[in-house]
Amino acid sequence: MVQCTTIIPTIGRDTLARTVESALAQELDPETYEIIVINNSGKPLPAADWQRSPRVQIVTTNQAGRAIGSNVGAALARGKYLHFLHDDDFLYPGAIKALLEATEKGDYVWIYGGLQRLDNDGNYLSDDVPDIEGNVLATLLAGDCVHLCVSLIRRDVFMAIGGFDPSIKTCDDWAIEWQLALRGDFGRTPHLVAGIRVGAVGSTNDWTLAKAEKRSIRERAMGTRGVFQRAASSMTDDHFAHGRLARAYIFSAGLNMLGRHPIIAMSRLVDAGRIARHRLLAPDFYSGLRFDLRRTDPQTRRAYQELKPV
Repeated sequence: MVQCTTIIPTIGRDTLARTVESALAQELDPETYEIIVINNSGKPLPAADWQRSPRVQIVTTNQAGRAIGSNVGAALARGKYLHFLHDDDFLYPGAIKALLEATEKGDYVWIYGGLQRLDNDGNYLSDDVPDIEGNVLATLLAGDCVHLCVSLIRRDVFMAIGGFDPSIKTCDDWAIEWQLALRGDFGRTPHLVAGIRVGAVGSTNDWTLAKAEKRSIRERAMGTRGVFQRAASSMTDDHFAHGRLARAYIFSAGLNMLGRHPIIAMSRLVDAGRIARHRLLAPDFYSGLRFDLRRTDPQTRRAYQELKPV
């Protein structure tokens, strides 16, 4: 039985060979692990040794876009878990094995590990080792994000939510994370899973869209039935986390007022008040609450003015 499928959407970058070879180097039984490369470049991929491997399936999607390509890979995958890997990132030895071992510790919909950030020249920048697990919905709504390339996602849940939204151009991982967090718990492993290239240079994302997209994604999440209740139940006695979540709802209220959606704005303020209840005397609550609405940029304001009420 196939346990995991690594899906690599690509536009044929020079880094692709390193990416695929790092997946082939995972010490796993070929019967339990498969690799699907989605050629989204619109032309044949440059010849490489990895293309002769029987463990790699190449699928051409003719510039359909990363989201659609990834969804095609998920539809073809036989693995119980999906692993999406960008074509300029790479896996460290034992990465998939560590993630699969973490799946045995609980009934998780998303399992993730650590990453190393690298610049465009491959120089080390920093580590990011996971420290959140279980019900993480409040943390995601507050603005955090788990990197897609160091994660396993349960395929059945991914397909149930409809996969990636092709209309999301830069924050596609964040757009599905809250949906999965609404449906189940996240697990983690301290194992370093991947080296992740960061920076706008060479990226296929249009980062000028990121702020507006994040706000729109959070609005969709906050307007979904059951989200507030699950997010509020995830924080227990962590006053700082309550402050961060209250900040997110207050920020949403302000932006909806700017966008002339007063009813939504009032509902967000009511939810912020419910979060703040019994915590107004806790200093940590105010540490999480600090923010400056005046920093709202014109692009975000325009996005909210165009936002339809939910």
